[in-house]
Amino acid sequence: MNTQKTLTKTFLLVLLFMVALCQTQITAQLSTTPKIEQSSKAYKHRSKQGGLDFSVFHLNFHQAFAVSDRLMLGFEGGLGFNVLSLFLVAGDHFATDATLFAYDGFDEFGNEFYAEGTTLQLFARIRTKERKDLLDVGFQTALFLHSDDSDDDIGGGTFRGIYIKSFLAPKSKTTGTQRIGIGAQVSAGQYDESDSINQFGVRCSFWIRFYFQRKVGQRNF
Repeated sequence: MNTQKTLTKTFLLVLLFMVALCQTQITAQLSTTPKIEQSSKAYKHRSKQGGLDFSVFHLNFHQAFAVSDRLMLGFEGGLGFNVLSLFLVAGDHFATDATLFAYDGFDEFGNEFYAEGTTLQLFARIRTKERKDLLDVGFQTALFLHSDDSDDDIGGGTFRGIYIKSFLAPKSKTTGTQRIGIGAQVSAGQYDESDSINQFGVRCSFWIRFYFQRKVGQRNF
């Protein structure tokens, strides 16, 4: 229990740091934005980027709007049952043989099943200097299903936390746009399955991203 409290406190400190970092970055970008973009013709110089993220039995839609050439703000929502993931850090209720760090021991029952269902995410999207890699940093809430051999019925619960989602999405040499990317998401936060099961966890999932909107007006993000 003390280990979980320590991890939770560490998670909260990281969360506060990320919020402060994003706020500083956004403020700096807005302060350097030319005044012409605040005019009635600003839409000509703004851009947005949307697309679909696919995993096994799960589909996410995302839409982001440019704040600067390297920073966007957006939202993401999804439906399905994402089973292509694993716990990197977990307590005894969620830890499996594949979990890297089980701070309260492993689940003593076999045939563990976990699938993430409905998700809602708010994020800041950052592009590297080379303009090939995309990094989403934000907040996530989700519903999940979970079961093992201790019960014939499938249980479920909610997740709340932060996440980092990184994609390698090279630009096409012929069109100069991005159409597909591959990447992974790492989520850290609180997993609540019942009044008595509330554990901190870190989970990694894998995704393929398709872009269907990359350019508006004169800016190609």
